[in-house]
Amino acid sequence: MLLWLLHLWAQPPVGVRLVCPDPRAGEAYDPGGLYNAAEIVARWQMMAVVSIALVVALLLGCYLLPRASLNRGFVVRWWGTLAVSGGLCLLVPLAVGAYSPVHARAGSCSTRPAAFLVDLPFDLLLPRMLAGLVWGLLAFAVVSLLATWLLGRWSGAGGFFHYRGCPWPRWNPGQG
Repeated sequence: MLLWLLHLWAQPPVGVRLVCPDPRAGEAYDPGGLYNAAEIVARWQMMAVVSIALVVALLLGCYLLPRASLNRGFVVRWWGTLAVSGGLCLLVPLAVGAYSPVHARAGSCSTRPAAFLVDLPFDLLLPRMLAGLVWGLLAFAVVSLLATWLLGRWSGAGGFFHYRGCPWPRWNPGQG
């Protein structure tokens, strides 16, 4: 039922209807056309790649920028970066949808038979935004655990080595 929340690479919607442009004088009204499915698939893949890149960049920044050993500052920074990861992954579909419009499928609208640019509607992006939020939070936490477990064995791994004893920061950052 809610599996789409956890699966960032879920199949994009197929056969999504759009509102065709108004007809010229004397033409019949066209109730709706279709989006170009290949372009929607490309946008969904772009959302996944950008989300992955953001999570990895935030993780590297969280662990490798500071020079101190595990302290209260790291715990607060880890929780803050976790929240930023979820928030940015929530906004990625909105940004991709707003800045990369797709075309209507050629011939799907009788009022304008050629392919034309059309924006993705918010209700089409909202499920992907919610999935991005959940995925961003889970991915940051899981990759953080794996990175400190794997890279923490090597002393040249910087912050991953220093924080290896605590790959998952304490639940209450105030108790540090």
